[in-house]
Amino acid sequence: MASARVWALKRRSGAFAGTGRRRRLIAGSRLPWRAWCRTLGTRRARRRARPGVGLEAVMAGAAESDDSVGARTSPAKTIRRAGKLANLWPQRDCAQPAPKRRPPMSASEATAPARSAPVRGEAVRFIEIDGMRGLGAMVVIVGHINYHNLFWAWVFMDMFFVVSSLLITRIVLRQVTSAKGLIAFWGRRIERIWPLYLLTVWALLLLALAINGVSTGRQFDLSLFWRFFTFSQFSDFLFDSVSDENYPYFTGHLWSLSVEEQFYILLPVLILLLRHTPRLVWMTVLLAAVPFAVWQRAMHPYTVVITSHIDAFALGSLMAIGIEWMQDHRRQVNPALWLGFFVGLLWFLPYVIEGYHAWFVNGEERHYEAWPATAGILMAVCWIGLLAINRGASWLRLLCWPPLVYTGVISYALYLVHYPIVRFMPKLAPALAAKLGLPPLPGVLEAAVTLTICFLLAHLLYRFIDQGLQTRRAGAARAVPVPHKSSHP
Repeated sequence: MASARVWALKRRSGAFAGTGRRRRLIAGSRLPWRAWCRTLGTRRARRRARPGVGLEAVMAGAAESDDSVGARTSPAKTIRRAGKLANLWPQRDCAQPAPKRRPPMSASEATAPARSAPVRGEAVRFIEIDGMRGLGAMVVIVGHINYHNLFWAWVFMDMFFVVSSLLITRIVLRQVTSAKGLIAFWGRRIERIWPLYLLTVWALLLLALAINGVSTGRQFDLSLFWRFFTFSQFSDFLFDSVSDENYPYFTGHLWSLSVEEQFYILLPVLILLLRHTPRLVWMTVLLAAVPFAVWQRAMHPYTVVITSHIDAFALGSLMAIGIEWMQDHRRQVNPALWLGFFVGLLWFLPYVIEGYHAWFVNGEERHYEAWPATAGILMAVCWIGLLAINRGASWLRLLCWPPLVYTGVISYALYLVHYPIVRFMPKLAPALAAKLGLPPLPGVLEAAVTLTICFLLAHLLYRFIDQGLQTRRAGAARAVPVPHKSSHP
């Protein structure tokens, strides 16, 4: 009788409407009825009944079936049974048209980044961090154009180091599990970084040769260019003890590429050696690098090697290791990160105020200093941590502005090409205006022209070299365009 009541309940509630294939499968199989209920229930347990045949209709069918077979069922049991059937067999009214199937996703939808929280062990695209990269690149370029008003723009370079450490450490933890994975990682880094970098170095070498050929004054030491091909440029450079007269003045921005490349070489080796050790050992090694870097900057603030910036990389790697824990404890982590950010900001502001006072009152320039650099790294670590664990938050919507995100996407190419243009524009613009018989350009207009040239050249390099290599790697047979990946390494 119980099986007859269940059969009648399902039949009267419309559970078998349009399910002939299911009936044939059940009738022709040797599985018991309860096993089929469990199988179908696991697939549809979380679906709700569609409009037309809701819980009320199932309840009515349940009452009718119980009356027809003379069953003595309590109302509470009827409700429970009807609720289970409504969840196991969600229905639609036969008079309603069948729901339209969702069209297949386009290429842009398929490659669009997810805005939900990152899943453990999953590669995640941080849109907000791309926007922050774009903002940082803009500040650095404008700071090189007008150093007196933005002399503190160098603080964003440590922000780039923190971002690179966070993203690259997540990749290394996921991919470098053996010596073969280590070689593969280095190969991908070479394929990713070297084409644009070597193209820039060769172009600057030819430029230095041309200047040496036509100039009767300053001559560049071209033998130093081997350092740019080995990522050791400026590694022996101390402003307080060594002169930079022999270095081409339009290559000064490449120091950060040498520091990052040294990090890409050392990090996977360290992780591979410590892979089977407890995470506490990893954290101890990374935290031990922080006081060492602070001491290194205090003793030699202008040393361009990874040791002087190892705390930015170490804290970024530490954040990558604990990013899941930070997300799980967001309510406790967010106040701590905000506190650290404002402590660093209050630590950094006296340097900015004193710098503006020295320039406007005494005409003196402030340069990179050790203790403000430590405050800037603290700000960068806390701010990037806030971006990483609060993806999709409304207060970060500005960083998701498409032009700003695209600036972050091409930030690597933009950083490579901007410095020579910025250094030559003050000399070329007046000469070109005098030759054309025009008055000199105002400072704001000259800066706008410089930015336009930088963005145009960076876009072309990204479009035809960087993205072209990505397309070839994806396979020439695939017609789907390669999604935008952040151009900064």
